[in-house]
Amino acid sequence: MLDFIAKPFGGRKRDTKGVRRVVFGLNARLTALLALLLLALLAGAAAVIYWAETPAARQSAAELERIGLLPVRWLSLFVAAAAIAGGAGLLLSSGYIRGVVRRLRRVQAAALAIGDGDYDARIALAGRDEVGQLADIMNNMAAELKEKDALKREKGTMEKFISKSTRTMIQKSGKDGETVNLGECQEIDLSFLFADVRGFTTFAESHHPMEVMATLNAYFDLQYQAIRSHSGDVDDYVGDQVMAHFGGNARGGHRVRACRAAVAIQELIRRLNRERRKNELPVFEVGIGVHSGRVVTGTIGASKRMDFACVGDAVNTAARLCGATAPGAILVSKAHVAGLGNAVRLGQPGALRLKGKKAPLAVYELLDVREGQR
Repeated sequence: MLDFIAKPFGGRKRDTKGVRRVVFGLNARLTALLALLLLALLAGAAAVIYWAETPAARQSAAELERIGLLPVRWLSLFVAAAAIAGGAGLLLSSGYIRGVVRRLRRVQAAALAIGDGDYDARIALAGRDEVGQLADIMNNMAAELKEKDALKREKGTMEKFISKSTRTMIQKSGKDGETVNLGECQEIDLSFLFADVRGFTTFAESHHPMEVMATLNAYFDLQYQAIRSHSGDVDDYVGDQVMAHFGGNARGGHRVRACRAAVAIQELIRRLNRERRKNELPVFEVGIGVHSGRVVTGTIGASKRMDFACVGDAVNTAARLCGATAPGAILVSKAHVAGLGNAVRLGQPGALRLKGKKAPLAVYELLDVREGQR
């Protein structure tokens, strides 16, 4: 009797706990009503026959037969008995069917509410028939949908705290039926962008933490938009600094996209600062460093708490470049823009001695990126 709810979603077997068993179903009840109607008709016919055998009936029959009315009398009695029995059966059937319809309408109303997202809707019905069983199934479904909706919302919230690269790594591992293990890694060429909000430490020391957080988020939000619009991935927010990486060859390659993202960040920051000046709010500039190279990407941390990370000299160099950049400017390494030709517009070449580097690093100030160029 419960087979039809075994696999309603995705072919998996569902838990039927709490679903009442059908003891006396709709079909059995309708059959019982029809049987009662037939018995009533038979009882009426038997009553007519019994009455016809009584002395009084025989005397009346003899008088009726003498005047030719006997068939009419018998027919009238039988019709009257059948009408009484049929009327009683119809009343019983009509009342039962109306009760079933009322119960089904309650199930219908709950189903519509659940369909509109009200997963707290429940159906309270008595009776151990198919309608009662359906009410239990709908209640279980609503509870499961509520749980799935909560998990979906939680997943959506959690994704905001996890980088796209981390999600991709987890998804790839899930496709193979494996778990993500600590230390899984690969070598890959990536471009890195570090952007630092200048002068923010002093601002944070003299303002309320709520104002500090709101201001920093306003600047971070624009940087995230620019990075994602150029297929980059934000790895981390460290204090007032953003770390992002770019991979793949989409739209001219990751080196060009990193440059475009950097230029887009500075343009968005300039627009934001114009609006903040109009509103007499403090403004901040951003210094950006861009570099690329071969790094190792993978899981890092502990077996119970790990993260996706990019490790290599290219990461450190990009971070050092950011620290050496003037507010509102973009520094790119010569190695990063090598071969990009007319795709980028650069300032005069220079050389920086970065912490931890033996030789000076050849750099350029990035002024613009020409659309459609590589």
